[in-house]
Amino acid sequence: MPEQPPPMNQAQSTRAESDAAVQRVLARQQGGFVFQHTGAELAERIEMLALTPRRLLCVGWDRELTEALLNRWPQTRLTIVESNHRLATEAQSAATRWLRKPRFEVAEMSFAGAELPAASFDLAVANLTLARSATPDGALKTLAQCLQPGAGLLFAMPGPDTLKELRSAWSDDGFAHVAVFPDMHDLGSALSRHGFTESVLNTETLTVQYERISRFWEDLTHQGARNCEPRRRKALTGKGRFREMRSRLEDADGAFTVTIELVYVQCWRATSQSHDRNLPDGEVRISLDSLTRR
Repeated sequence: MPEQPPPMNQAQSTRAESDAAVQRVLARQQGGFVFQHTGAELAERIEMLALTPRRLLCVGWDRELTEALLNRWPQTRLTIVESNHRLATEAQSAATRWLRKPRFEVAEMSFAGAELPAASFDLAVANLTLARSATPDGALKTLAQCLQPGAGLLFAMPGPDTLKELRSAWSDDGFAHVAVFPDMHDLGSALSRHGFTESVLNTETLTVQYERISRFWEDLTHQGARNCEPRRRKALTGKGRFREMRSRLEDADGAFTVTIELVYVQCWRATSQSHDRNLPDGEVRISLDSLTRR
């Protein structure tokens, strides 16, 4: 049977502890091939957007993606929100070197619950950074508040099948070893709940083969994917448990394959005509006139 969730006070404590653990590994993420892959994909999708935003929001620092944004819209005022101090400092240095100030500004803060000017951005982009929270609701709520009606939102995040082989290998351990990401239904419902419409969700599956497990752990570190779950084992994992996990994960030659599911989302902040907050959860009303705009 699955473990029962901890009491509320314990859950709050472990979530704070988890958030602190996340911050310790975020700075490694930019060296990961998944982060670079999704950033390149978002850059391609940005080229196809038929809009010229005056103010653009980037959730998290991504050097290559930021360059693509500035090249696509050189006159746009860009704001980057980054919670990791090292990455925020790197973004500030880039802003100075690229001589983009004041059109390129960096705010060091946690995005979920961030106090940003209401209805002030025309487009928001996020490369895997919405997955920093246990659920995307906090970030989507902030995005709904700071995006103006009709503004666009484009982001990438891991899907629920990510590292499913590792999750299965640890299935009888009783502790959380792999983060659980929302599926497309839950993500679509969350987007609708926070006032986003015309949502287009696509998935991509990467299959990565490893010849040895040490290389796998190195890649996880570079992705910023250390175990930060509140229900993780707090003590060191014993050699016996680790050997059992490896025996389920590896084939006879010691090699194994892991799955990385990626979800790409493009949607728009609802206008007053296209979204009625009194509609049932998950139901959205779209004006026919609005379909000709894009």
